[in-house]
Amino acid sequence: MKQILTYFFLLCISLAQAQFGNRIIIEEDILTPRYISSGDLNSDGFTDIIVSYSHKFVWFENLAGSGDFSSENVINTGHGQSFSNAVADLDGDGDLDLLFTSFDDSLVYWYENLDGLASFSSPRLIDNTLYAADDVSAFDLDGDGDLDVLVTSDYDDTVSWFENLDGEGDFGEVNVIIQGTNTGRFSRAADLDNDGDLDVVTVSTGNPNVLWFRNLDGQGEFGPPISISTMETNVHSVALGDIDNDGDIDVVSAKNASGKIEVFVNDGIGNFNLESTVIYGVDGIRNVKIADLDNDNDLDILYAANEANLFAWHENLDGEGNFGPQTVIDEGGMFHRQAIPVDLDNDGDKDVVGIIQNNNILVYYENLMILGVPELDISQLKITPNPTNKNVDISSPYPIEQLQVYDMQGKLLIDKKEHVTTLNLSGIASGVLFVEIKIEGRTFIKKVIKK
Repeated sequence: MKQILTYFFLLCISLAQAQFGNRIIIEEDILTPRYISSGDLNSDGFTDIIVSYSHKFVWFENLAGSGDFSSENVINTGHGQSFSNAVADLDGDGDLDLLFTSFDDSLVYWYENLDGLASFSSPRLIDNTLYAADDVSAFDLDGDGDLDVLVTSDYDDTVSWFENLDGEGDFGEVNVIIQGTNTGRFSRAADLDNDGDLDVVTVSTGNPNVLWFRNLDGQGEFGPPISISTMETNVHSVALGDIDNDGDIDVVSAKNASGKIEVFVNDGIGNFNLESTVIYGVDGIRNVKIADLDNDNDLDILYAANEANLFAWHENLDGEGNFGPQTVIDEGGMFHRQAIPVDLDNDGDKDVVGIIQNNNILVYYENLMILGVPELDISQLKITPNPTNKNVDISSPYPIEQLQVYDMQGKLLIDKKEHVTTLNLSGIASGVLFVEIKIEGRTFIKKVIKK
């Protein structure tokens, strides 16, 4: 029995190691990329990539989940260097706007998505008083149903937030949560004490190095700092999520100098274990994320390491926070700065997008397995001609179980529960169509332009 279990464990590791495909370059001429985020900016059902680099802020359109991306779409140029951006619906109109900080210019501002198709406004100022504005994110900190803005500022060691006054992106004055304790690097929000509002977690270059602040009234009045970790200095980021599947939010931190990843387990009311689970990664871990990378319904750990020059992940083996060994996704190049989990091809699993700063490249790695089973090879799944005036031919290497066609508003136009090789679109109005194809229980989406 022990031999069988050992074989099964090694088999799982072997499958995990083969899970991600080779490096695919999205763009190889982005000067000193600093930060990436993701979201469906043009409302076409596919996740796009946003990049802060050098003195530019750009996005790359995901072309129908095919693994191909557009050239860069410039949002803004001419600002100082930026280390953060975020995607959020700040004006409550149902599409995704963009948040941005300029470290050199000490600015926090946002861009309105004017039409849901990624036509962006000029920058709209939120604040110009925070010295070296760094990390930015959006959360409903006052419980009024809209998204406020959470910001750290490096040189004045401040964690602050700005209230969204009307739900339409008009922001109030700065609300300082803490200042002066080396806390101006990174922060996130989650309900740590299960009282129905969002608390704030931040990291410090000093000691203690991971802190949280209780939302006292649910309206953004925060209490004094509560220490989570006091072991070492130089923490670069945290990730928040239920690591042990017990219904509360745990904290994962990454220590740059020592290469330690620590998991602090929550008792459900915001008390964290002092003896954390320690995973020894590699030197120079800058960025840590958590996501279900192997589709087994628990949260794994993903990170970038700039000194070891790699992207890697650790599998959550049992759903209780016991992690397997490091699995390298990619190594080679200089200064792997950030990796994020994103389903780029709409196949139900998380791919990985990363930036390698000193090589000036934006890359991604396809997740090739679902539940340890190799994905279907759909490279030959094609719809032609595209664009089309009338009929399209559908070429599939596998039998099609169901085919549905939707318009931009999500209205179902065609529904066929059979193998389809030709589709007549003559009776459909011109515009963007989405063809949803089901093969062996999995769904794939293609975009078609009807002229």
